[in-house]
Amino acid sequence: MKDSQTALTRTLDKISACFAALIPAGIIAGLAVMEIAVGLSCFFWIIRSFATRFASLKQIISHPIIIGWFLWIVSIYISVFLNETDSMGTAHDFVYIRFLLLVCAIIDISSRLPIHRHLIFGLGFSVIFGFLNLSSAYMFGFDLMGNSISHYIGTKHYEIGRIMIIAPFAAAFFGAWGLFKKEAIDKGLVWGVCIIAVILLFFTKGKTGMISVAVSFYFSILYYFYQKNKKLPLFSVFITIAALFLSIYFFIYGYNNFYSELGSFYHRMWIWKISGAIWLEKVWFGIGVSNYEAVFEAMALSGRVASFIAPNGGVFGANLYNEANHAHNIILMLIVCGGVFGFFTFAILFISTFGSIFKNKKEYGAGLIGWSIAFIIMGSVGFSIYHSGYTAYFAFFTGLAGCKASAIGLNKGVYI
Repeated sequence: MKDSQTALTRTLDKISACFAALIPAGIIAGLAVMEIAVGLSCFFWIIRSFATRFASLKQIISHPIIIGWFLWIVSIYISVFLNETDSMGTAHDFVYIRFLLLVCAIIDISSRLPIHRHLIFGLGFSVIFGFLNLSSAYMFGFDLMGNSISHYIGTKHYEIGRIMIIAPFAAAFFGAWGLFKKEAIDKGLVWGVCIIAVILLFFTKGKTGMISVAVSFYFSILYYFYQKNKKLPLFSVFITIAALFLSIYFFIYGYNNFYSELGSFYHRMWIWKISGAIWLEKVWFGIGVSNYEAVFEAMALSGRVASFIAPNGGVFGANLYNEANHAHNIILMLIVCGGVFGFFTFAILFISTFGSIFKNKKEYGAGLIGWSIAFIIMGSVGFSIYHSGYTAYFAFFTGLAGCKASAIGLNKGVYI
């Protein structure tokens, strides 16, 4: 009997898959919990690989998503070598390799085990877990882990901040996937999880997340009708016009004080100016991930970049030097930290991921399309891809996109 079919290797595959599935819930529970889930998933996969003498290594390293991840990690390492970074920063940047190992584990295991089920159940569980925590906090004053309701109200940090990581992408994934579910019960369950994720999203009060999910839903609906008829129906034009007018209403009349509510956007514009100036000093390989805050502060205080004057007269400048720990734009963050090379390698990774969604067809592929749209929209003004929670979540979805449908019989039910 082959090694890959032994009870030991099958058990190691299942354990690794289960820990990978717990990553989204781990993000909500705390980044330390997430790191444990990532570490143990990688650990059991490495043990399994040693037991089989890395029999599947050639197959893994040729996967487009793995190649993309490898190149991106290399870009991070090059930036570390070319810039002065303290020992803590160097260690922080070097251990990004754990996410490459995680994706390797997921894609490798998918050739022997339907790990996609573990991951999707894990994603759904994270939404339920977040909802139960939020409900407990509002009903009893503390969540299931004993954290105060103050961690959920009037802040973007703590537990509510980590729910902000999970909810938008989960809502986009389950919302788009639910459109293509044929069984009524399955459709109801998937959309039920989507609705809960949207509820969580509203409690976070994250405008960027709400907009990204709305845009994802819009394009997912258009894609659904296109797949059914291979052409867009006439009423899609009216949907587009309605969406446009609703967007205008939301931004112009939805706030009592339009300009002051856009203060965070004007703040971002100043951050973008500073980040652009930093990039121009190290165009090709960037400043390194861990150096961003220190370099941003130095540039902001140098007076070399003019303050941003908002339409309402508000001034965004050096007085806010310590209020930016990332660029609030994924492209800027990539080119500032990794230079043109870092951006180019990440583009290869994302394009490879998007290509795998279509090439290796899966029934949940529509959900991955919904996720990718939300990722692009939210990344344009929101999160830092180098934040460990977002990086782990990105690795989770890229691994899901790379799961091998042909090995688990999913290619019979094509939805994309």
